[in-house]
Amino acid sequence: YEEKALADLREKLTSEPELFGLSKKDADSLSKQNSLPFGCPQFTFYENKEWAIIFLENDLGIGEPFGISVNYDGDELIGVYDLADAEEIDW
Repeated sequence: YEEKALADLREKLTSEPELFGLSKKDADSLSKQNSLPFGCPQFTFYENKEWAIIFLENDLGIGEPFGISVNYDGDELIGVYDLADAEEIDW
């Protein structure tokens, strides 16, 4: 699952660099690196075939403090979300 999410993030870097706050040139350069700067993955699996992976850490300075969420319906990518504006919920 993590490999799929990283591959899709690599594609999104080049197709939508503004999502990551990057110029097209910087995104192209970053996408060609062997490893992407996303780490500390957390997985969530929902009913049906939906799942998400949140990368809590990255070297791009986006998504702080909650990370970047990569969401799927089965094998289909349905969204990449910057969670910087998310709010923590006290249970």
